Amino acid sequence: MAVDADLVRRKLKRIGEFISQLEPLMRAPESDFESNYQLRYATERLVELIVEAGSDIALHIVSELSNNPPDSRAEAFRRLEALGVVGADLGGELRWSVGLRNTIVHEYEAISPVELKQALPRLTEVYKRFVAVMEELLRRLKGVGR
Repeated sequence: MAVDADLVRRKLKRIGEFISQLEPLMRAPESDFESNYQLRYATERLVELIVEAGSDIALHIVSELSNNPPDSRAEAFRRLEALGVVGADLGGELRWSVGLRNTIVHEYEAISPVELKQALPRLTEVYKRFVAVMEELLRRLKGVGR
């Protein structure tokens, strides 16, 4: 089996679009995150979409490179690290993002509006790095097929 580069590129493009949509929201003051439910819910949804697109990429790549699909989003990022696709630092940050997403989606524990806002710069930096690493992986894989 082979990595579907078109699929990965589409998802990477979506991550970039979601980050671009999130960045203006990040400039809102913390008080707006506490009082404006629409701002908070839009932000939470974009966080979900970013993490889900990234983990979809990881699930696909790990499944194709190892013929053994991961059981979870966090496991997909751990295995990307084990395969040497991402470094330990980025792998850890990607797993952190899954925890953030899970906290939002499943309400494992309430995340305050201030905590959400404070997590956004870290999240966007992590996924900008992830996009760059995945683009480099696609360039390397393209070179292998020549």
